[in-house]
Amino acid sequence: MDIRRVARKAESAAEKISAAYPERMRKISRLARYEDRLRSLAAGLLLCEALGAPKILYEERGKPYAPDGPYFNLSHSGDFALLAVDDSPVGVDIEKWEMSFEDELPAMSRISFHENERAVLAPTARAFFDLWTVKESYLKMLGTGLSVEPSSFAVKIDRVLARVESDPSAHIRLYELEGYSAALCAARPNFLDEIPEIVP
Repeated sequence: MDIRRVARKAESAAEKISAAYPERMRKISRLARYEDRLRSLAAGLLLCEALGAPKILYEERGKPYAPDGPYFNLSHSGDFALLAVDDSPVGVDIEKWEMSFEDELPAMSRISFHENERAVLAPTARAFFDLWTVKESYLKMLGTGLSVEPSSFAVKIDRVLARVESDPSAHIRLYELEGYSAALCAARPNFLDEIPEIVP
C-alpha cells in the first residue's frame, strides 16, 4: 500500500484501526515522526482489510500472530507498507534504497552477510538491499527476527527467486518497486506462484 494514499484519509484510517486494533493505534499515536505514523497506519489498514479484526498476540520474539489464523507478516519502508497472508508461515520485507551511505556498504556487508554472499555481492545499494530483504524475509518467516545473525546463513539469488542454502523448505521471491527492494518468503512452495506481482 502506498502511504501517500493513506495521508489523504489519515483520520478515517485511525478510526478504523482504533476499532479493530486499539493497542496498535496507541503505539502509532506515540510515534514522533509523521512519516512513521503514516507507514504504521498503512500497515494497520492492510491488516483490517485482509483480516478484519482478529485478536493479535505476540510470540516470544515479538512476531505478531492471530491465534485462529491465518499467518501474516508486515513490513514498511519509505512510501510503502506490505502485508503477506497465508495458511502457512510467511515473511515479507521491503527496504528503500538508501544511497546516502553507499560508502559504508562494504563494512555493513561484512557484518550482515555470509562470506559466500560477500564473494559475489556487487558494491551497489540495490544489490545490498536485494540481499538484505531476502534474508530478512526468511528470518521473519521463521519468527526469529535478528536474534539469528544474518551472516550465519547464506542465500543465493537467481534473478527473482532465492533460496537459503541450509533450508530448502524456504521459498523466496524478490520484487522491485522503483527505488526499493522487497522479498517474500513462504513455507508453502506454490504460494509464490499465486502472487506474481506486488500491488502497491
